Amino acid sequence: MARFFERYSKARRVGEQAVGRVWSFRDVTERRRAERQLESVHQQLLAASRRAGMAEIATNVLHNVGNVLNSVNVSATLVLGSVKKSRLANLSKVVAMLSEHESDLATFLANDPKGQLLPIYLSQLAGHLEAEQAASVRRVGVTLQETSTTSRRSWPCSKVTLRFPG
Repeated sequence: MARFFERYSKARRVGEQAVGRVWSFRDVTERRRAERQLESVHQQLLAASRRAGMAEIATNVLHNVGNVLNSVNVSATLVLGSVKKSRLANLSKVVAMLSEHESDLATFLANDPKGQLLPIYLSQLAGHLEAEQAASVRRVGVTLQETSTTSRRSWPCSKVTLRFPG
C-alpha cells in the first residue's frame, strides 16, 4: 500500500541571512484514505438521494395518473348511464309508427289521436335529447379540463392541448 506524506519547509535565518532550511514531514496516508472514503460515501448518498427523488416523482405521477383515470371512469360511467336512460330509443317507435302509415301519413297525422300527438311528442323528445347531449358534452368537457389540468401539473415539461366541443 502506498503511503502519502506532507512536507513543509521553512527557511532558517540568523538576522537577515538565510543559514539553512528546516524540513518536516508528516504521514497523511490515513487522512487521504479517510478523504477517499468520505468522497465515496458522499457519492453513494448523492446517488441514493437521486433515486429517492425519482421514486417520489414517479409516485406522484402515478398518483395523478390514477386521479385522471378515476375521473375518466366516473365520467364514462355517468355518460353511459345517461345514454342507457336516453329517450333516443323512443325515436325508433315514432319512426316505426310513421313507416306504418307511410301511404296515408297526412290522414294519420290529421285524424288519428296518436298521429295528432306526434308533432308535440317529437318537439318534447327533441328538447330531451338536446338536454341529454348538452349534459354529456358538459361532463366530457369537465373531464377533459380536469385531465388537462392534472396533466400539466404532473408533467410540466409536456405540452398538452385538449379541445372539446361547446
